[in-house]
Amino acid sequence: MRTLAKACALVLVFLPVIGTAQHVKFLSYLDVNGEQVPILRVTNEEIKSLAKKNIISIQKDLDKCMEYCTSVTETPYHLFNQISTMLMVIDAKDSDWPRHFYNKELTFYKKQDRKLKTEKREEKRAIEMAEIKKRKENLRADSIVSARMKDPRVVDSLNRAWEKSEQQRLLAEKIRRYEERMKLFDFVNVESLNLREKPSKDSKKIATVGACSHVSVMSEKPLNGYVEVFAGDYHGYVYAKYLVGRVEELTIESNSKETALQMYFVHVESKNNTGITDECYYNGQRLFKGPEGGCFYYTHSGKKRYVKRYKCAGCK
Repeated sequence: MRTLAKACALVLVFLPVIGTAQHVKFLSYLDVNGEQVPILRVTNEEIKSLAKKNIISIQKDLDKCMEYCTSVTETPYHLFNQISTMLMVIDAKDSDWPRHFYNKELTFYKKQDRKLKTEKREEKRAIEMAEIKKRKENLRADSIVSARMKDPRVVDSLNRAWEKSEQQRLLAEKIRRYEERMKLFDFVNVESLNLREKPSKDSKKIATVGACSHVSVMSEKPLNGYVEVFAGDYHGYVYAKYLVGRVEELTIESNSKETALQMYFVHVESKNNTGITDECYYNGQRLFKGPEGGCFYYTHSGKKRYVKRYKCAGCK
């Protein structure tokens, strides 16, 4: 394509020619790789011939051919046929007109057009061959995969890999949920922490919260050093400096620490003995007894979830 574009670059040079004297000044040459193609363009006023209209028409058609050639575009074939017919008409009307210049120019454009079409066909063929090769490679790869999938050892290996990835995904999800859950609570970092009605050390003590228990902090800022919390079903105030934000920050050594690391944990002992103790909780959820002795707790969505009945043995 580039070679053809260079071939059609017009280099018009005026050279002395042998022919009719009045036509010499209208003759130029198209230089293509050392080949000189005559370009005869006589102005309308200077055409003195019975075939004047035909000469004007053929020169316009040849100019169109030149445009197609310089733009590296295929020339419509009917244009070549039209010029050939016009040459025969000019020959019949005025045999003295130097039509052989038009004939040579036409032959050159036909040759360039054939080269262009050949290059395009070869380019198209190369693309098709590349696509065929790619399809064959894909079919070969698919056949190899299909053959391997029939091997029980390969299938077993793929199943094990999938199970391993699924276990890793479930573990990651479990860790993510645990971390999200732990962000909602603070943890008691002393052996026991008094839960009071008001944010004051002189206020009435409601209950005692055990070591490593989780509490839901409701206050944004401490008041008199106390924060408002929920500990199980109890509501009150505890001293803020004895709370930590993460289980990993617990410094107290307690048998409850390992439990706190694994699940919701709360240990509350009531001074007025309401009967609600740590035994009435399961994974941080308040347990209830049903009318027929069933033991259950309410999920966050409000649905009942039953557990073993002995879990409610110490509940009222």
